[in-house]
Amino acid sequence: MTKEKTEVIFNNGKNTDNGYVIKNPFATVQTFNTEDGKVEIPVYSLIKIFSMLYVGERTGRDSSFMRSGAVKALNKYFKCKHNYKFWRESLRPLYESEYYNKQDKSLPAFIPSSYLEETKIRIAAYRQISELSTIKELRALKQEWHDRFGKIPDAVRNLFLCTELKIRASLKSINSIAIEDSKFMMKRNNEFILIEGKFPRIKAKGHEDRLKKAVDLMKKF
Repeated sequence: MTKEKTEVIFNNGKNTDNGYVIKNPFATVQTFNTEDGKVEIPVYSLIKIFSMLYVGERTGRDSSFMRSGAVKALNKYFKCKHNYKFWRESLRPLYESEYYNKQDKSLPAFIPSSYLEETKIRIAAYRQISELSTIKELRALKQEWHDRFGKIPDAVRNLFLCTELKIRASLKSINSIAIEDSKFMMKRNNEFILIEGKFPRIKAKGHEDRLKKAVDLMKKF
């Protein structure tokens, strides 16, 4: 399945004040389009990097060791040699958006800090949900989070829906899913799946309703 991803244009500081333009915030993987190609970083890794990169702002106590660790990780991902100041300013819009720009019309699907405050717990939570492979495991994890952390917020519920769609698609050997307008476009072995020669249709107004209907359709497929 094609995951919904946060897409960020990386301009090396040439066309924007900070080098990055947030386009479509999403949850499990952060995709950076660079001049040398795409770079993908798991969100739980970014959370850890951010906690190290902005530790002084969050705690009032700066740590050169943690800053250095964040810079090394970023330079390794991007195969470059930028300094702390560059990364701190370049990633600030993404850090402050917390993967969700409220002005964006995209569906929020992430784990907000208001739900899981501790960075380590959020990192572990992202890892848990990324490793799910069955609907039974998904339901068990959802119940565990509800019992442990309280009522599940909309953004987390959407994250579970995205994961459910991915799992159901995988179980049916569907390797790509896209929803364009009302078309539900699925691929198996790189070939589109058509019903009576047409793409299945999803009639819904909002992103969340479209996602729910996509999951329902996948159950019947």
